[in-house]
Amino acid sequence: MKKRLFEDSKNSKKMSNKKAQMTTFQLLSLVLGAVVLIVVILGFTKGWGFFTDFFGKADVDVTFISQKCSALIAAGATKSYCAERIEIGRNNYVNCPYAVKVLGASVEGNPPSCNEEDGAKAICERLKLEQGENFNSEKIKVNGKSCRSREVFNCGEFKDDKECNKHTDKCNWDATKKKCVENPTTNANQQAQ
Repeated sequence: MKKRLFEDSKNSKKMSNKKAQMTTFQLLSLVLGAVVLIVVILGFTKGWGFFTDFFGKADVDVTFISQKCSALIAAGATKSYCAERIEIGRNNYVNCPYAVKVLGASVEGNPPSCNEEDGAKAICERLKLEQGENFNSEKIKVNGKSCRSREVFNCGEFKDDKECNKHTDKCNWDATKKKCVENPTTNANQQAQ
């Protein structure tokens, strides 16, 4: 009888250890499942590029930028030095003056004097023309700021009349089409330039 009682006590310890192991496995599975769920939600809401932007900031090739900007100086391309875009990441651009000032790029020769902000706005305008309806002024950054903050955007980006009406100098809300459209006068002024 004592032997059987002793064996039952051993078996009960084994069973309680198995139960503890089972709950540990279940807990780890639950935590892993929650992490995967969060990653999927972030991927779909913020875009999958969010992870590369968050974890792996792209290394900026300062040597390449220095060479490119020096070549523009040597060629006497003042306008290009100020407004030529250099891609440093997905939807992320800089111009030479910004690269020299902020990224530490070095240039040979005498860099032309130019307004870094005007160059950045020119880059945004060029990207808007190239990308057309796909242009997203909030996502595209030039010299660390979005193109929208530089007042360069497509009116079609605004999905409601309130947002559209904040930009009445460039956009109108078309109530029949229920969308934000460019002002006809804005288009005429841009074509005249």
